[in-house]
Amino acid sequence: MQPRATPVNAGGAFTNIGAMQQEYFAQFDAGLPAPGSPGNPGATAIGLNTITWTWLDNSGEETGFKVYVDLGAGPPATLRYTTPANAQSWQHQPLPANTKYAFQVSATNGVVESSRTANYTAWTQIQPVPSLVFSNLTDTSLSVAAGGSFSNLAAGSSGLCFENLTGITNSGWRHNNDPWPSTELQPNTQYSFTGRSRNGAGSATTPAAAAKYTLAAVPAAPVLSNPTTGSVDVEIGSGDGNPTNTEYAVYLDPAVAGKNWVQTGGSLGASPVYQTAPAWDITTVRGLSDNRLYSFAAKARNGDGIETALGPAAEATTLDDMLPSLTFTLISEPETGDDAIEFRVEVDEVTSPEFGPTAVVVNGLPGTVVVTGAFPIYTVAVHLTNPDSDGTVSIMVPPGILYDVDNNACPGGTSEVCHVYNWHGFLEEPDSVAGYTGDLVTFNVTAACAASCLAYNWKWEPDAKLVADVGANLPVLLLENVTSSSEGTYWCNVSYDGATHSTVPATLSVKEHVDILPMDPQTVDAGETCTFSVSATGGYLPLSYAWAKNSAPVPGATGSTYTTPPLAASDSGSTYTVTVTDSNNDQQSTSGHIIVTPGVPAAGIAGKLALLVVLTVLSRRNYQRNRPQMPRR
Repeated sequence: MQPRATPVNAGGAFTNIGAMQQEYFAQFDAGLPAPGSPGNPGATAIGLNTITWTWLDNSGEETGFKVYVDLGAGPPATLRYTTPANAQSWQHQPLPANTKYAFQVSATNGVVESSRTANYTAWTQIQPVPSLVFSNLTDTSLSVAAGGSFSNLAAGSSGLCFENLTGITNSGWRHNNDPWPSTELQPNTQYSFTGRSRNGAGSATTPAAAAKYTLAAVPAAPVLSNPTTGSVDVEIGSGDGNPTNTEYAVYLDPAVAGKNWVQTGGSLGASPVYQTAPAWDITTVRGLSDNRLYSFAAKARNGDGIETALGPAAEATTLDDMLPSLTFTLISEPETGDDAIEFRVEVDEVTSPEFGPTAVVVNGLPGTVVVTGAFPIYTVAVHLTNPDSDGTVSIMVPPGILYDVDNNACPGGTSEVCHVYNWHGFLEEPDSVAGYTGDLVTFNVTAACAASCLAYNWKWEPDAKLVADVGANLPVLLLENVTSSSEGTYWCNVSYDGATHSTVPATLSVKEHVDILPMDPQTVDAGETCTFSVSATGGYLPLSYAWAKNSAPVPGATGSTYTTPPLAASDSGSTYTVTVTDSNNDQQSTSGHIIVTPGVPAAGIAGKLALLVVLTVLSRRNYQRNRPQMPRR
């Protein structure tokens, strides 16, 4: 504790100031000394981005502590913070990782500052290693590096250290993250590694751990033995240096029915099967052709499933004791109208007699056989006796007709069936259509030919200068919402077996539907006649008219106007309807009412006109309700 300064008083004698008698009215300290200097500078709770600076409070009169911190090692000049009184620590953040800071602290009483503590330095922590990354794998070496990024690896005692726990080697502390190679390893062996980082002060992080297999060594050539007419014994070759838990797959060339990989039990498959060498043991590979050279090679994979390339191959030839076989291929189209149908026949052995017409039997439509070619591939052409007939054609070679040099009988075989369809014209061709705006128009074609490979190409000629393709490859053409711009000539080109056949052309004409204006109501005096007139548009000419009175046809009333006979009072309120029909049977009707008055005496013309207005409204509403709805464009 520092002694207080002697107080200095000023003023006269006053009493009862603050309930106490005082002999002065002002007092102040003269020559206030500095507070005691703090001690024991240090740092705790050091993290990636924070340092808590600490000190010992040696003063009882301070108002706070001044904290000075700068980058580097020298005494700091920058005042970072002034704490409250009695503080003994201050957390400094945020800070960059793995960075060195210098720290000093002094006490202050608001007027005078004590001397600072000794200079103290500390480093923030470095980023820990989040994971290990392996590269440059071989069967005897691999390299390891740290995932993530690290600050100031070359500063102070900073660095990364990797350790091969299995091989009991380590990289030492390295100031970079270049991959560290671990060499002189064993093939297909799992090695455990750790990696850790440390900051410039040498404070190391908790290590990250991972394990990795070296690659398997490329296998030696398999050992082949005991060939038969359809099999070979295969054993994994030794001496490649791989441990006994290494798994191998065995590859066969050439493939058998598209399958190159030996399966468990000796069958063949499209994908590799992996087993250890003891599990493979001696495997008899079956399903091979006789008298054929085969090569076998193996590849291995390590504990992480990484495969090697195929190793060197071993070769063996199967024995020749198999029956000669035939392979049939249809050369002609599966559906055709040709007069001659061709097949290819492949013979796997020289036969006696040589393959020829006498060995071939024709099934289906009758025909003459012509054989060309030479061993091992022949072409068989069947020339049909009746080229216009529809049906099927196939060929067969009966068993026991052909023999190989060892007198093994060929079991024969049968080819694929070819369907023969001839063109017999059309069963249905498109018809001309007179349509109306908004209609759905359909054109159809049916060919007198059962081929499923018929192709349809619809054509449209809107005028003499243009022909366009329309529709899909279908026997029906759908034209939706036709308009006058859809008019023209339509036909279909039907193609089969290289020939195109055209239907008769069909025309499409498009008119607006018949449309008529409503008739106004009429008012006449008794004894007078009345004339109704209708105006019609659209439709196909000529238009015909049919008049009716109260739904009863009026004989002889077939014009666009109709004049009634002289009317009586009993005719008042009658409805006259006219139906207009075009030459394509499109119809439209409208009606008009008639009022017959006895004259125009007392009622007056005004009443008559009012009644006429009512009838007009009713007539127009009736027209709107019965008028056909036209499709939207």
